Amino acid sequence: MVKKVLEALVNTDVALRVKYWLLMTKLMTLRNKCLKELSTLSKRIQNIQRNISVSVQYQRTLSEFADSATNIAEDVVYLCSGEIIRHQSEDFNPEDTAERS
Repeated sequence: MVKKVLEALVNTDVALRVKYWLLMTKLMTLRNKCLKELSTLSKRIQNIQRNISVSVQYQRTLSEFADSATNIAEDVVYLCSGEIIRHQSEDFNPEDTAERS
């Protein structure tokens, strides 16, 4: 395309120059639309990444909260029954502890 534009310039072909100028204008318009769309998509991606980051932080905070609640519950069982239930297997049944008391 550049070659054709240069030929039109050298040959002083006004009609061809106008034709390629219009074509280049359309191409630049499309290029600008694409860049604008990419910018918009980039902002959306940044917002999604920010939301993911916040969600991960919430998950960590909730996990820490759940761990603290578990520790408190284990301490309460120890204070009430004297039995240490930390690191028990999956088949631990708290009703068994209540029956022994």
